[in-house]
Amino acid sequence: MKTLYTIFVIIVLCIACTSKKTDEIDYSSYLYNSTPMPMDTSKSLQYLWDHKKIYDSCVVDNMESLENWKMSTEIGKENVATICLSKEHVFEGKYAIKFKAPTKLKRLLKQNDERFWEWQYLTREFKNQDFTKYNRVSIRIFPDFKGHQKLHLLIILNNDGNVPDKYFRDGIHMVMLKNHQWNKVVMEIPHLPRNQVNGISLVYRLQGNEKDAADTIVYYADQLSFEKVEADYYEGWGTNGAISFSHSGYNTNSKKTAFTSFKGYPSFKVIDVANNKTVLEKPAKKQSNSIGDYAVFDFSELNTAGNYKIVYDDVETRPFPIKKDVWLPSILKTINLFFTERCGYNIPGIHNVCHSDWYTVYKGDTVALNGGWHDAGDLSQGYLNTSEAVYILFKLGRKFKKNNPELSERLINEAKWGLKWLHNNRFENGQRVYWTTIDSWSDGKIGNFDDIVANRSESWPDMYYSINAEVEAAKEFEKSDIPMAALCKQHAIKDWGFLEKQNNKDNLEILSLAVSSGVKVFELIGDMRIKKKVIEYANQIMSYQQQEPMNWKIPLSGFFYKDKSAGDFFGYSHHVIVASPIAGIVDLCKLFPHDPNYSTWIKSIELYANYLKNTAQLTAPYYLVPARLYKLGSDEDIQIKQGIKMDDQYYLRIFPVWTQFRGNSSIVLSQGIGLACANQILNDPEIKSICEAQLQWMVGRNPFCQSLMYGEGYDFAPQYSAACGDIVGGIATGIQTHGDNDIPYWQATIFPNYKEIWVQPSTKWLELLELLDPL
Repeated sequence: MKTLYTIFVIIVLCIACTSKKTDEIDYSSYLYNSTPMPMDTSKSLQYLWDHKKIYDSCVVDNMESLENWKMSTEIGKENVATICLSKEHVFEGKYAIKFKAPTKLKRLLKQNDERFWEWQYLTREFKNQDFTKYNRVSIRIFPDFKGHQKLHLLIILNNDGNVPDKYFRDGIHMVMLKNHQWNKVVMEIPHLPRNQVNGISLVYRLQGNEKDAADTIVYYADQLSFEKVEADYYEGWGTNGAISFSHSGYNTNSKKTAFTSFKGYPSFKVIDVANNKTVLEKPAKKQSNSIGDYAVFDFSELNTAGNYKIVYDDVETRPFPIKKDVWLPSILKTINLFFTERCGYNIPGIHNVCHSDWYTVYKGDTVALNGGWHDAGDLSQGYLNTSEAVYILFKLGRKFKKNNPELSERLINEAKWGLKWLHNNRFENGQRVYWTTIDSWSDGKIGNFDDIVANRSESWPDMYYSINAEVEAAKEFEKSDIPMAALCKQHAIKDWGFLEKQNNKDNLEILSLAVSSGVKVFELIGDMRIKKKVIEYANQIMSYQQQEPMNWKIPLSGFFYKDKSAGDFFGYSHHVIVASPIAGIVDLCKLFPHDPNYSTWIKSIELYANYLKNTAQLTAPYYLVPARLYKLGSDEDIQIKQGIKMDDQYYLRIFPVWTQFRGNSSIVLSQGIGLACANQILNDPEIKSICEAQLQWMVGRNPFCQSLMYGEGYDFAPQYSAACGDIVGGIATGIQTHGDNDIPYWQATIFPNYKEIWVQPSTKWLELLELLDPL
């Protein structure tokens, strides 16, 4: 017993020392040395999962026989992998199952249609067995992926035809593996039916290999078990007894609140972590509405910089800062995300120079397209996302020039990387490679079966964003690189002229983009014809806006329609094209305060801001701005009716109506962008607080008290980034809902799209911060 106690003390001391060292990491030093930031995994959910107490367990297969194991494929008819019993690597007992497969098949993938050469399933079959008493699946995996830098497998629960769900999302879990050692892979399943389990599958997807990696992989599997643990909280508006707070902290001049659905003690304390002294004690406020009852802690008067924690009865938060530049670390981490997502660049520990055999053929020439940034948890590339990122990186870089020149230079260097790709991907008549689905590694040699051959097309929204990027680049280079500034200016003017000739201005999204881009081109060249055209478009935008209060349960106005006659409202279900219809109108107000239309523009801005501000009250104390309004009369009515009823036809949903593509991070941040744009004119402290609440939702001030940005704050989950692994600064695509519900749902499993890394939320994060002025 004494020996065990000594070992325990040593382990605790080691963990304490390790945590101290990771806390002392200067993350910016990695950023400026172009090296991926390290991760303090002791603050992650994965660390908690790995150290959970197991209350009960049942080994369902110790891999001493192949009797109940089956091989199958997703795409082809014949298994391309083999299995056998092996003594080479055994976790326990005599044997483990050895799985061997090629990384690819010698045929071209159909671009934008096929992502993988094959899915190879290894399934342990059951006869509709009841495992309801357990809430976690566990298996030991020893991978031998020679030369591979990142490796993963999927684990799938099969239950009586209802798991995986109809969208092939629930019931699937992606795990990143450490090579050449035993990994304990766990999958929490309290949210899933498991009363008639007919299989547990391990899935290897054939996604190719880098040129220095083996084209055959091997893994060994042992000890498949079901376990009972204290499962993570996964659905509801309540905070499950914890305190919901902003893990990134609070700006000194901002409103500062935290809250809990646990209602106990009448007052709360704020403790200074440095000396463990109480610096504030005051009553907790009670707040109740349709989403629940909360005890709210308002400590806005605390403006002294430092690290603090909130104590309420016997519940307390982990430390958080109060300081003037509280969002700066998240900006550094977001730059790290973009750097780590670079395509065609050697990223130490993640991938070598990649995809030099991704190309398009133009007038008989082969044009290589690697460069820019991978878009997501896969390796795809999108012109719109690249353009949007280049724009905000240049804009933030110029903003930081005076007060933080080192950060400014790093932002601008990253923007240049994306701009180079945009310039390489320009062809006549608006032709671009706008989207390429890439979910595989290739050998980099043009002319064989693993090439990625891209098609060109036209896409007007993407081109408007590229205009914004070119304008910001031209501003940046006007003194430092005059020829480049001239080139960017030329591109912006040419693209604007091309788009003006298109007969497509009967669409709210296109009109909104045209105003935003047109204002920027006008600022660049001062052409009064552009001013006239942009004002014309702005007036058209306002015709899509509801000016008078509706005769509803909540008399809302100020929102926009996509199609007013059909009652189709502006908003998105997942990916966001236009963050806000009023962004360009705000720019017009700034540029032309004496224009005859000024009062009309201001009214439109006020109406829209009040709509977002008023609907945010419905989710207090989160102040999450609801997603959008819906009208009944479609296949989506079941979901629509789960929202807040306005009248017999119209409903307001907090989360959007969606199908298999779920996750609301871009939507949350875009609502914040709309409000922040408006507040540049209105200067309303309450609006500013609601904008910050959208940021805070992303970093822990949500029902699950989890940060959605990897490496920022606490309890950040692994993310679906199967090709590159977890990346500091990656933002999950977002919290979703279960089935047709309009209630937050955030299960522990990792799979697209809700837990996937997409660069768009990161771009929106920077856009919102720039509007709120992070200096």
